[in-house]
Parts: sequence; C-alpha cells; structure tokens
Amino acid sequence: MNQHSETKPCLDCGTALSTEPISLDWFGKIKTYPSPDTCDDCSKRREEERKAQEKAEALEKEWRKIAPPRYRNNDITRFPQQLQDALETFDPDSDMGIGIRGESGQCKSRAAFELLKRAHLVGYRVAATSAIEIANLAANQWDGRLDKSIPFDIISMDPHPTIGHSAQKRLNLFKTCSWLLIDDMGKEKHSERNEVELYDILETRTSNFLPTIWTLNMTAAKLKKRNSEDRSTPILRRLVEFAHVILLD
Repeated sequence: MNQHSETKPCLDCGTALSTEPISLDWFGKIKTYPSPDTCDDCSKRREEERKAQEKAEALEKEWRKIAPPRYRNNDITRFPQQLQDALETFDPDSDMGIGIRGESGQCKSRAAFELLKRAHLVGYRVAATSAIEIANLAANQWDGRLDKSIPFDIISMDPHPTIGHSAQKRLNLFKTCSWLLIDDMGKEKHSERNEVELYDILETRTSNFLPTIWTLNMTAAKLKKRNSEDRSTPILRRLVEFAHVILLD
C-alpha cells in the first residue's frame, strides 16, 4: 500500500511543506521535532529580519547614551529649510563635516544631532560634545582624584580610574570616532589649555579624514578673536575648510 505524505502551506509564502516530523540522533537518543512552519527561504528571511531588528534596537539603546533627552526626538519639519535640505542630502560616508552658523533658536543643535544620529544608525562610531565640555575635560585631564562617577567593576576588580584618566579617555574618543559633534563653539571660557586641546582634536581629525559637525552662534571673526594669534587661524581653517558650512539667515 502506497503511503502519501501530507503537506501544509508555508505560513509566509504558501509553498507546500511536508508535515512529517523531523527525527535527529542526539548522542544515541532519537529526538523528534515537528516539521517547520516556514520554508527554508522564508526561515532565512525571518532570521535576517530578527538580526536586523536586534541591531536596530541596540543602536537605538546606544543612541540614548549619546544624545541628551532634549535632542533625541526632533520635529524636522520645524527646521529652517536649509537644515531640512542638509538632512535630506546628508552622506554618512563623506569625509567632509558640516558646520551650522546662525542665531539662537534656529534649531542648529537639534539638526546637528539628527545628522549625527543618521551616521550612528548606519554603524559609524560617533560622539557628541560641546565646546564647554572640551574646556572642562582639558582642565581636568591631569586630576589625580578618583572618578567616583564610575561604578566599581566587581568582575574585573579594576581600581577606579582617576578623573584625569576619564577625561583623557573621552578626549581621545573625540579624536578617533568616525563622526564628532561639537555643539556651541565659542561658548566656553577661553584658556590656553582648552585652546590647545581643541586644536589637537581638530588637527587629529582632519589629518585622518574624520568629519566633524559643529554649531556656532557668533561670526567667524568673533570666534577667531577669542583664540591666540598662533592658533586662531589654524582652528578656524580646520572648521571651515573641512566642512560644508550652512549660514542661517
């Protein structure tokens, strides 16, 4: 008597699948599993979609660590048209940064974080800072006190890093990440130490074709006057010549 195996449709595409269970020899024991509900192609597609979803969730979780809550969700339609156009044409693979200059209240910071997010979501290593933070880190990088803001790692039993070590580590991130955002250029209290650090960050990045996004409220001439004669022009040149500059009305 001929036996005919029954079939069932693939849940995704409808392809006929056998209903016969699958038996596997597991170290001498036979284990039986029900037949799959999807064909090989659909199972592969589902697995790819699952991995893509997990990656997207991981990137979104990481973004919440990078961007302040204020800049995580933005209404792009409220941006000036120049900034909307910049977002529309933004190429994360470019080695040219983007500079945004304009008065307060023109969504410069929000647009800058949106640009940075787009680079982050396609897999680039990004970081966000402000000119004020760079100045603070520059001032603290030789501080030998323990950095109590970092929890003790009970697994590795490593000692707490110093405040200076934490500052140097973050400054190094600014020099090496694929995309860096420096918000509110010129708002920091000027000192030779933070001027040297800013120049070092920009010089390292431009030398390695690493793009920078920056925002500025004042004119380029005023920014130049804030720095010493030795570094004012080199700093400004690295900001302007290695970025597409958007001048808001």
